[in-house]
Amino acid sequence: MAVGVPALDADHRCLIRIISLLKDAEGEEAERIVQVVLDTLVVYCRYHFAREETGLGARNAPTFGGQRSEREGFARVIAQLRKCVGDETQPANGADKSAIAQDLLDDLTAWLRHHIFVQDMAYRPYAPRADAIVFGPPLPSSKPTLSS
Repeated sequence: MAVGVPALDADHRCLIRIISLLKDAEGEEAERIVQVVLDTLVVYCRYHFAREETGLGARNAPTFGGQRSEREGFARVIAQLRKCVGDETQPANGADKSAIAQDLLDDLTAWLRHHIFVQDMAYRPYAPRADAIVFGPPLPSSKPTLSS
């Protein structure tokens, strides 16, 4: 699933680790896990999408309007899911968190495949491996934790 830019490939591996947290989202822990994943995705997307746009702009890559639209749509979906699940100040009204976690896992996995294999592979010719300076350092490689 590599696009050939070490920082972006590391970002994608980080996203896979974030998504994989949902595999264990069952029972009473499901709500907290889903909330942590959604909160983390908000930050991740802001960081990763900005990195892609900045790096591609520095490489004078053509504007991929579809990719920007996809990014904005993804951010909207995450925001809507956060409302559905609720946060600490506004709990969701009886939503089945285990079912939401499974749906989220399925949807995020499908979105990630499309994002990398279709959207990101389109810019691969404009982002050679040597562009670590343009795209910045990779995200940390440690697995996120669910500390209280």
